[in-house]
Amino acid sequence: MEMAYNNDYKKYKQQALLQMIVYTVIFVYISFNFIALFTSFSNVPLIDYILWGAFMILAGISSLWYIRLYLQVRKAGCVILDKGLQEIYQSYKDERGTCTYEEMLLPRPKHYKAINTANTIFAILSIVIGLLIITILYTYRGELNSNAELVEISLIIYGALAFYCGIKDLLNTSNSQKYLLLLLSCILVVLLYIPFTSYLNKTFLTAYIGDDSNLSYDAKSNLVQEIIRVDEIASFEPTYRRKRFILALSSESQRKLLENIIRVNAEYRVVYKDSLGKEQAITIAPSELKEIYHQTKSYLDIFLGIIKLDLGENSTKVYDDGEYIIVELWEGENVPYSMQSEQTRISTWLANFAKECAEDYNIASFNRGLKMRLIFNNHRFIENTLSLEEIKKAKEI
Repeated sequence: MEMAYNNDYKKYKQQALLQMIVYTVIFVYISFNFIALFTSFSNVPLIDYILWGAFMILAGISSLWYIRLYLQVRKAGCVILDKGLQEIYQSYKDERGTCTYEEMLLPRPKHYKAINTANTIFAILSIVIGLLIITILYTYRGELNSNAELVEISLIIYGALAFYCGIKDLLNTSNSQKYLLLLLSCILVVLLYIPFTSYLNKTFLTAYIGDDSNLSYDAKSNLVQEIIRVDEIASFEPTYRRKRFILALSSESQRKLLENIIRVNAEYRVVYKDSLGKEQAITIAPSELKEIYHQTKSYLDIFLGIIKLDLGENSTKVYDDGEYIIVELWEGENVPYSMQSEQTRISTWLANFAKECAEDYNIASFNRGLKMRLIFNNHRFIENTLSLEEIKKAKEI
């Protein structure tokens, strides 16, 4: 009625447009939730389908009504009052001519201060909830599986609606500190963000390792533990085991696990146990896990590192030339080149050893042959070569 009194068609049209957008967004939000019940969840109770279906129908009707109203406003080109408002507009106009708009609102109803305070509190809560949902969804974008995309979209819409309604209600209150309270709402979001994401990170980690019986997470001590069974713990060499496990942990298949562990800044403990119950443990600190996660080694590089570690990292060189994986075993600068009589025996041993390595390390899976060299002093060596075809044939046999 005030807009009609001032003939403020522009503001009236903007209000009609905003109402149409908000109710249409609400309808889209509820529709996504209703569809998500069928596509993203299982064992949903029938009452959920009934309630969300009813909400969707009601939201759709409201959305259509506001779309129709906006089209009428655009067509009319002036402020439109319904029949009920038209009947009392003349008395409003007469009274408005003798007083200000603020005086028209007096006297305030009973318990106005309490209602205004409650409205302010709920407006702040709406802003905080809306911003938290939006920022958390942005932080974990892509974390939900493909079947839950509709849920993610609907939550973004819900967060946007909560944020909009919170700001709208807060700015419409008669509180003189409304802008200070708006700043306070944003500060609350920043303060709540860390504990919320910390809780979610621990929840995601627990869920991720839940299907692996060898992995466990203790949130209290912030420790991820993995149990690995070995034949005999007596032959356990901690330094070797640690390096080999770190290499294995560097593979692409372990990146998701590392990402979840790094988010909670947890330690990683690997416990090796044998059949007699004896055990040895190695611990990887959070800082080391971050280094492993950010490494850029390919799977082939990791594989070559494992071979070098297994064969003796101080006396072995392993590299790839595109056709062969080349393993150079260094006998030492004081070891002379073998005599002619010994070369046949050494060559036979090297050939057998190369075949064992090709089979044990599944060299053929890298589409490479294997070339092994036993290097003596003065850089002289004995070499054995297995082509990719020879390795595949041996594997078939």
